[in-house]
Amino acid sequence: MPAGLHFACGLTPGIESVAPFGKMAVTGSGATLVICTAPVTMTTILAPGQFHSAGLSAQPSQLDGFGPLADFARRQGDVCMALAGVPRSFIARLSMPIDPWFQGTARDMAREARALELVAVVEEALCRPRPSDADAPRSRSLAREACALIEAEFTRPLSIAALARRTGCSPRILSEAFRREFGMSIGGYQTRFRLDEAGRLLRQGIRPTEVAYRVGYSPAHFATAFKRQHGIAPSRWRD
Repeated sequence: MPAGLHFACGLTPGIESVAPFGKMAVTGSGATLVICTAPVTMTTILAPGQFHSAGLSAQPSQLDGFGPLADFARRQGDVCMALAGVPRSFIARLSMPIDPWFQGTARDMAREARALELVAVVEEALCRPRPSDADAPRSRSLAREACALIEAEFTRPLSIAALARRTGCSPRILSEAFRREFGMSIGGYQTRFRLDEAGRLLRQGIRPTEVAYRVGYSPAHFATAFKRQHGIAPSRWRD
């Protein structure tokens, strides 16, 4: 990898990269940043499956045009890291191919617009204010309140917007607080809790079809989701 700044985001079944000065890993969706003051050899392992990504690179001589990101690069030095807090919706949109409807100079403009948005994403992820120690109790309280609502009403999963309204904060604040407290997304926690509850009901001898309805799934979707989490079909869970 040449010297400079290298940023990428994408949807992936799993990727892990190792540099002499650090490593980074992403599963599902995520963004990564590598800054190297000299050319470096990196090792990257991709899990099998579909992979969509977009990225940009800037040579050291080009960093002056990157504002706060250039300041970060100069302070940080060599770094290899995954960036936290970039919404999946942003990553999904940015990592998709540019529509072939754009042609000629219009396609060049669309590519430039994509690059500018990628820069905006990495600057926001790196430079936005982080919660202070004084904010930690409030953040923890929001996350635990949302968790209690999820567990109490797991048969009809609440949207992040609905949870935010009921806890009295914005969806972004709640999502970030939840991930800090529990180490996973709100959607991920909802899915895990529902399927753990399904496993408990199956152990009681309840038929898989009835369990599916009890935890808020259609039988067909339930079987797929259950096997993805537990590695075994619901019909075999009691065996």
